[in-house]
Amino acid sequence: MSNAPFFVSLRWKLSLLFGGVFLLMHSLFSYFAYQHATEDFDATLRNEHLNHINMARALTDDSFMVLEQLAEMLPLLGEPPPLDKNRQAVSFATLDEKWTQWQLSWGIENLVFFDPRGAKVKSWGNPSLPDPTSASKALSSEMPEHRIVCTDTCFQQVVVPIIGKTQTAGAYGITRSFADIMIKYRRATGSDIGILFPDDALRETPGHPWPYRLAGLTLLDNNKKLYEHIARQVSLAELLEHNQTIYLQGATYEVGLTPVQDNGNPERLFLFIEDITALDKRLHEDIQKIWLYGVVSLLGSLLLLPLLLHYTFSRVSALSKALPLLAGHQYQQFRERIATKNTTTSDFDELDQLHQTALTLALHLEALEQEVRINTLKLIEKSRELATERDFVRQLIDTAPIIILTQKLNGIILTINQTGSQELGREEHSLKGKIFDLLIPESEWSHHKKLSQLRAGEITGQLQVEGQLISESGKTRSISWLHTLFNPSNNPEEAVVLTIGVDNSERTLYEQKILTMSINDPVTGLPGHQQFRDELAVALASARRYDHLLAVFLFDVDHYQEIIDTHGQRAGEMMLAWVARRLKDDLRADDRLSRITDNVFALLVSHAKTDDLAAIALKLDQIIQASPFHHAGTSYPLGTHIGISVYPEHGLTPNDLYANADAARLQAKIAGPGSFHCWQLNKEGRLKIERMLSSRHRLEQAIAQDQFVLQYQPVLHGKSSELHHHECLLRLPQDDGPLLLPETFLHHAEELGLAGKIDRIALKKALQTLHDAGRQDKDCRLSLNLSGKILEDAGFYDDAVYLFGHYGISPAKIIFEIPEAATEAHYAQAEVLIEQFKTLGCGVALDNFGVSFSSFYYLKHLPIDYVKIGGTLIRQIDQNQEDLMFVKALAGVAHTFGKLTVAKCVENDGVRKTLKALNIDLVQGSLIGKPESRI
Repeated sequence: MSNAPFFVSLRWKLSLLFGGVFLLMHSLFSYFAYQHATEDFDATLRNEHLNHINMARALTDDSFMVLEQLAEMLPLLGEPPPLDKNRQAVSFATLDEKWTQWQLSWGIENLVFFDPRGAKVKSWGNPSLPDPTSASKALSSEMPEHRIVCTDTCFQQVVVPIIGKTQTAGAYGITRSFADIMIKYRRATGSDIGILFPDDALRETPGHPWPYRLAGLTLLDNNKKLYEHIARQVSLAELLEHNQTIYLQGATYEVGLTPVQDNGNPERLFLFIEDITALDKRLHEDIQKIWLYGVVSLLGSLLLLPLLLHYTFSRVSALSKALPLLAGHQYQQFRERIATKNTTTSDFDELDQLHQTALTLALHLEALEQEVRINTLKLIEKSRELATERDFVRQLIDTAPIIILTQKLNGIILTINQTGSQELGREEHSLKGKIFDLLIPESEWSHHKKLSQLRAGEITGQLQVEGQLISESGKTRSISWLHTLFNPSNNPEEAVVLTIGVDNSERTLYEQKILTMSINDPVTGLPGHQQFRDELAVALASARRYDHLLAVFLFDVDHYQEIIDTHGQRAGEMMLAWVARRLKDDLRADDRLSRITDNVFALLVSHAKTDDLAAIALKLDQIIQASPFHHAGTSYPLGTHIGISVYPEHGLTPNDLYANADAARLQAKIAGPGSFHCWQLNKEGRLKIERMLSSRHRLEQAIAQDQFVLQYQPVLHGKSSELHHHECLLRLPQDDGPLLLPETFLHHAEELGLAGKIDRIALKKALQTLHDAGRQDKDCRLSLNLSGKILEDAGFYDDAVYLFGHYGISPAKIIFEIPEAATEAHYAQAEVLIEQFKTLGCGVALDNFGVSFSSFYYLKHLPIDYVKIGGTLIRQIDQNQEDLMFVKALAGVAHTFGKLTVAKCVENDGVRKTLKALNIDLVQGSLIGKPESRI
């Protein structure tokens, strides 16, 4: 069965299209012509109706004027009655004689004479007209009075007062029927007119809704049925508002109502009835002619259109039949089938140009086909070469010592090289279709976040991350990742991420070794100065907790500088290494030996006894002096100078113990080689120990009795002044004094090893505050200052996790503030703790930012959220240009790395305006809000 589509010729399609357009245009033209004709017809009727109204009112006014003139002439024919009894009565003989003639000539129904009091004196004609009331009004106003009186018919009534020399002598009243006016109107317009007057009796007449009686109507017999039909079909209000067209017994009438007089009084109404049957018939005949002419012209156009299109598209049809030859590569037959005109002829048109273009296209296609054949042969040859190069590139990628893979935007792995398979311990086919994110440890939240931003297009360019890779066996390897988003033609559906990973596990091990070397002394292998300080702090905390003695021995070795001067630095290092080996071999396992600097060593002895200090010092000296150091044929007998300090007698802090031991060493150096000296406190030193003991007692008491309190200071947005969060400020109450600020007791707490407990107390109180606020439907966030010792407190993170769970508080509601100085001293620990806080969901701020030259380094490498600029840089920033420039640089770099900036110690408007100009994100200080005991 053929699947060829049903063919419809283009000429018929165009015929139907143009025919439809013609039909639509004809319909629109006829419609608008009909609308225009009917609107003109209605406008003509309205104008004619206005003319009829004007004519009827003009005839009425003229009739009143004639009657008024006639009444004014009557006093000339007779005298009015005398004004007093002495005068004779006037005879009305003239009026009696001429009344019949005037009645016929002027159509007068009645003539009445009234005396000055309005009483009827004599009447001619119908005695009931006019009304004496009109005479009284005319006599009192001394102005003519016009009235229209309707009984079964309507009359015009005029009462004209007769004005004497000093007073009114009487009045004449004349009444005439409306019949003459209606006859004149009929003669002038050819239309019928009638008068309506109110008749309350008609309100209750069935089938007659109008409360008006028809007093007179031209051709009454013919139009009475029409009037009754109008009263039933049209309401009086509609007819007063505008004319109505009435159809009755095959005739068409235009009917209108208007007050008889132009004072708007609807007491008497003119009824206009105009027979417009002929006009309406002529209108419909004209419209029918318009439709007929339009239909004839439309049919003629539709008949001629196919003929024209057949002639026009005959050449198009020939071209359409020849085009399959072109598709079948039969170029010669195509050219024979298509013929073109000479381009110089005057009737050359678009179809001829189409034919000529088709021939030109055939020539080009034939030439292109030949070229394609040639290029196809070349392409086959190139494909073979590309296949060889592709195999080479594939081998190169597979054997490259780096991981190369591609992944979709959803993380699904598309391709991976052999090195990647080996690193992961899985076959290539099992890795395709897996999620790349599963190969990265969950703890690397920053890596996951940045990779998601790269896939979403939020990060442009390359993304370089130092991370790890989880193999099939669960082993992790250190990898330097480089991710690049490849988006061909900006089509997200085809976008992929090219990932390259370099295994730097060996480099990491080397860096760890270097880090260990930086902690341990590279010459002796002993712990260095910083590690000695850390071990001293731990040992001191243990001695304080378990109440035992801790001795610090600080000693140097003779001849160190002499050996260096004679044999060089290397010989001096060999001597130090020899001493270290001898000491490590002979000392107890619990004794911790360190090299402080140059030829100075330190020894920590826990659980020491006062009586044993001299014996330990003598043993140290004996170990060193047991055999001399030999180098380059020279023997150097070695000796020591030993200084001793003991906890708690000589100090309660690591600094005090170290400083006192060093001072004792210098005293022993004065005494000569092989001597030792135990530090003896003077009065001032003993007072210091007593103060420290008192501080420790006070702090331990405050910790035990939970005496610490928190105050809350608002932190606002720099531009909008909206609340961002509150900072928790730790305070210690006194029995008789103001609250103690952290700077008065926190340093002692850190030296005495109590800072960790205070940090936990502050966190508990902050979480309790958030818990209470949540019960009151308050949504708030708090920042909490941690001590500098927090980085040495390995258990704080676990305790914080427990407290968040215990109080049911989201970690996102807490911002931990870590001092920058502590971060600089313990960078590795700071990096680990901050990563833990971020994984938990807490915010992290670097407090007192900008006091160190390494501040910018922390911005780049630590995943902090906020940087709190030190108050020393803020207080006079509006006056100190150097502070201004430095803070501007800090803020710029912080914003570049996506950190929010916080300025504290904002104490005046000038500082706040300056910070706003620098785009500082958050501000706090006494100007913003003072610390309060409640949120």
